Amino acid sequence: MDPPFAQPTTAVKADRAKNASYYWDNSKRGKKRYVIVQQTLQGCGRFRFRGREFRVPAGSVLVALVPEKSAYYFCGEDSEEWVFRWINFEGDSALQLWGGLRERFGPVLDLSRAGGAGRTLGRLIDGVADRKFGGLQVQAEAVHSAFLSCWLQLENMQEGTSHPAANLRELIHERYQDTVNIKELCAEAGQSREHLARVFKKSYGIEPAAYLRHLRLTAAERFLLRSNLSIQDIALRTGHVGAAQFTRSFIAANGKSPRAFRNR
Repeated sequence: MDPPFAQPTTAVKADRAKNASYYWDNSKRGKKRYVIVQQTLQGCGRFRFRGREFRVPAGSVLVALVPEKSAYYFCGEDSEEWVFRWINFEGDSALQLWGGLRERFGPVLDLSRAGGAGRTLGRLIDGVADRKFGGLQVQAEAVHSAFLSCWLQLENMQEGTSHPAANLRELIHERYQDTVNIKELCAEAGQSREHLARVFKKSYGIEPAAYLRHLRLTAAERFLLRSNLSIQDIALRTGHVGAAQFTRSFIAANGKSPRAFRNR
């Protein structure tokens, strides 16, 4: 049975192509179903999908669902070489999530702007390649964070990058696992906390600090129910400064301690 989040199977931190021998026909890669997410670091590649040819320049990501009638390859007309990193996901959850993102935003995703989605995806690829994730749930949380960061940044670009509430929401999803507060995130976004709090609540019906707190506690609940991580480890993985502060916030929101929630 598929896990609740798409799970990666293989990742490579840096790969490169220099000639036309680099050509992958996704209709000829067997019957096993999986997703390829490939992010260009330098140079440019190409992706043929549904009869169209797309360039994949630096900062862009191609999404292929194998098996399908598509191909990605190196073309010397674009650059001297194509440098990229990639990650594969297997299972129905992966196909549904990344397939839905591709249908919404296209087969080549532009993550080159200053938003954090490209960095978050890169951290996921590096972490899987280096086997840094200690357990299924920790890895699943990283996958979920990378996918959502991509979705939010692309959605924000469609709506207009000048939308301050959307920019802050994107930043919250990128940084909620770090020990930062809303004041620091607003400063990072380049606007005052008072202004962003106003426009954020008008757009989403909730204060940004409450949104950040909800995101952290929801992630903590998943760790409590699906992992064997200690309370201290969960606190640090969800942006809390320590177990004591995490426990106080959790009790205020849920009426019970993290340990009681786990053992219920």
